[in-house]
Amino acid sequence: MTHAEVIFREPAGLQVTGSIHFNNVVSVFESGLPYMNGATSLVIDFKEACAEDSAILTLLTSWMRAAHALNVDLHYHHLNAHVLDLLRVCGLENIITST
Repeated sequence: MTHAEVIFREPAGLQVTGSIHFNNVVSVFESGLPYMNGATSLVIDFKEACAEDSAILTLLTSWMRAAHALNVDLHYHHLNAHVLDLLRVCGLENIITST
């Protein structure tokens, strides 16, 4: 998979699908930003996404930073074991969590 997509799901949630990697992480990030405007909370589900490299960390931290700036309560769901391992290695497991 080389394509990744951000899809709005009711109520107040996003679904990320496809592969996230260095070649598309900026476009995935930018695709999610409009959904934060005016939101008070947002759930982003990664159940149908896969991370090909550590670019996923850039995406997760960048969305967290944007959400913080906009006062949006952001939650990630279904981050896979590979991503959770990357978070642990980088010392981010207490900052970025997944349910």
